[in-house]
Amino acid sequence: MSTVKQKYIDSYLKQVIQELKSKGLKTNSGLKVYTNLDLSAQKHLYKLANNSPEVGFPNNRMQIGATLVDSQTGKVKAMLGSRKK
Repeated sequence: MSTVKQKYIDSYLKQVIQELKSKGLKTNSGLKVYTNLDLSAQKHLYKLANNSPEVGFPNNRMQIGATLVDSQTGKVKAMLGSRKK
């Protein structure tokens, strides 16, 4: 995976890996994980949190946690757990 894609989906995959491990699955055994992640939605959320002049964060210490959910299916499409890190 390229580092550009990795920075957008890192927190989402960390959550998935944590859930797999909690169920006793080994994530380094060639296991394939398919998610509902929408990469364009993830990139948009990342840009809003980190580079958008429309969102007026008072300083770089202010953090954010956000999840975009498809209201029709309940599937998580994008997730963000911090900014400027």
